[in-house]
Amino acid sequence: MGFDEVSSIHHLHIWSLSSEEKVLPCHICSASWEEIDQDELIRKIENQLREVGQSCDEEGFFWLEDPYRDCGISQQAHKKLRKLIDTPILQTEHIRGLEIHTDFIANEATDYLRADPDYDAGITGAMKIARMTEGFGLDVEFHSAEPAQRHCMAATRGWSLSV
Repeated sequence: MGFDEVSSIHHLHIWSLSSEEKVLPCHICSASWEEIDQDELIRKIENQLREVGQSCDEEGFFWLEDPYRDCGISQQAHKKLRKLIDTPILQTEHIRGLEIHTDFIANEATDYLRADPDYDAGITGAMKIARMTEGFGLDVEFHSAEPAQRHCMAATRGWSLSV
């Protein structure tokens, strides 16, 4: 990214789901969060994410995954980014609990939700998230393809898979 405040970018993946659908998730880290102008860094990252999002739009990416992961989980920031780009946002890999998953949808901060029975209170917790997501007319994406995730996928309308 070229920002002095950014110490690393990790978990950068570029995936093709098909010839028309692509995914580019990454995590951005800051070495000394307390010592920097956080608002300025967030503004820089927002501008950079807008450019990344617009590039994703141009290339036809399927979603932008957890764009602010290491800088916070602000629903307002995600909502603002959603308005600036056409590429859908996949959020909640690092969010736990039914209520906060619901808040992300209710506050228009994501286009898809991620659920994982390994982290979201087992199959029951993941299925509660899936049913709530369906109630809003959105799709849930189950992380990984282990037996518990496949069980959830089989019991869910319109699921997708991330590996």
